[in-house]
Amino acid sequence: MSISYSPIAVFYTLEDVIDQYKEVYASEKPEQIISKWLDHYFKDKTDLLLDFSVKDYQMALNFLYSYRGSADTFGAYRRDLERLLQWSWFIKKQSFLKHKREDIEAFVEFCLKPPKRWISTKNVARFKKTNGEKIPNPEWRPFDVNVSKKDYKEGLRPDKNKYQFSQSALKVMFSVLSSFYNFLLQEQIVQVNPFALIRQKSKFLQKQNKAHVIRRLSNQQWETVLKVARDKAIENPSYERTVFILSCLYGMYLRISELVATSRWTPTMGDFF
Repeated sequence: MSISYSPIAVFYTLEDVIDQYKEVYASEKPEQIISKWLDHYFKDKTDLLLDFSVKDYQMALNFLYSYRGSADTFGAYRRDLERLLQWSWFIKKQSFLKHKREDIEAFVEFCLKPPKRWISTKNVARFKKTNGEKIPNPEWRPFDVNVSKKDYKEGLRPDKNKYQFSQSALKVMFSVLSSFYNFLLQEQIVQVNPFALIRQKSKFLQKQNKAHVIRRLSNQQWETVLKVARDKAIENPSYERTVFILSCLYGMYLRISELVATSRWTPTMGDFF
């Protein structure tokens, strides 16, 4: 087990994954392209890559590409899939296409208590540009520990010794990676979904009796917010934009990410009529 290995990011932005997918499937020799990428990412550590790395990467790329419709969904799927990839390649030293239920149990236990060198105390970009070239950021890690803004102002700092993998994060990971293996099943790449097996006899997912705090505005609060915005718009027409945005969020159940401009698209009035 390569516990001394410091993880290296292998998937960048959604746009990059889309470009990679198109390049792979436009090539007559996709394995050579992927091998070149991995050699670039790992440089002096290419001896850590095993024969199955190229095929694993291609399967992961295919899956991530299938979730290209939402940047938020892509980000969540990339995070958990890369954790599985990193553990499979450098800890288990086995293709994730070969995993059985007991392998997944070992992976989950690893996520609950990863080595400190796999944990970051700050959020950093996966890649960075050096001389115009994208290279993996050596400070990136698959896991992170942080503190709230309030605690930070009071002098508290992130501590790797206090790292915890929350039940909510664990449930998301189970869902994401189970979807990944279902995808492989549909593609006839694997014969079983090992995550589905472990979930049936769960040792990790616990029912929480604690009542969740619902962080949302009541109907009365929404009416007050909209009324204030409308009153402002009567006084100043520039607030009509505010009324429109709030009405969209409230009436169409939109997430903020679905309403703002991104590098992939800029919403216009034509999108709403």
